[in-house]
Amino acid sequence: MIRLTDLGGQTLWLNPDLIERLHSAPDTVISLLTGSTMMVREHPEEITRLIIDFRRLCGAPPALNKE
Repeated sequence: MIRLTDLGGQTLWLNPDLIERLHSAPDTVISLLTGSTMMVREHPEEITRLIIDFRRLCGAPPALNKE
């Protein structure tokens, strides 16, 4: 789980496997595989770093750079 902050300042924990996409508009909107969305204070780049750190903590192999 990754720790995020909603626009009201409340902490929430999110399973990163549920994230379908992130975008800024100007707040960060997270679209989930369940069809719901949420807005958080963290920027997409920060969320990406949190997901990478979470996966490392779980022992997942690093993703391949496909650029």
